[in-house]
Amino acid sequence: MLCSCTDMTTVGDKGLMTDHYFCDCCVGIATSSSSATEATNPRIVEHPEDQYVVRTEPATLNCKAEGQPTPVITWYRDGLPVVTANENPSSHRMLLPSGQLFFLRVIHNKNSKPDVGTYYCNATNPETHFSVVSRSARLAVAGALSLTDSHS
Repeated sequence: MLCSCTDMTTVGDKGLMTDHYFCDCCVGIATSSSSATEATNPRIVEHPEDQYVVRTEPATLNCKAEGQPTPVITWYRDGLPVVTANENPSSHRMLLPSGQLFFLRVIHNKNSKPDVGTYYCNATNPETHFSVVSRSARLAVAGALSLTDSHS
């Protein structure tokens, strides 16, 4: 307990002296804290890596970013935004809360190769809109020849 005491003597209107003893005491020290934290630019701490996957099997591309507030992750394939189940419930691709891009099954057939390509993730601070881009990673189907591979 912290105290500050003062002894005062006063003279009344009839010449009488009176002693006054004043103490101000504190039981504790008041502190204040703020839960608001300063916004920081996002940074990629885990970049996606090249993956060779089996056709029609699940696959995952990793992307992890840090920042304050938590960065928003978006994915791009060959420079175009990736449509996930968040935007289209019938999509076979899901953006996981961790920032990973999860493929329920990799689609690759003679007429359609919507999953094969070069991917990167973008981490954006939702308050400042500052963003950073990861390194690129290639998603390819194991055993599948591309047109450029078949001519070599």
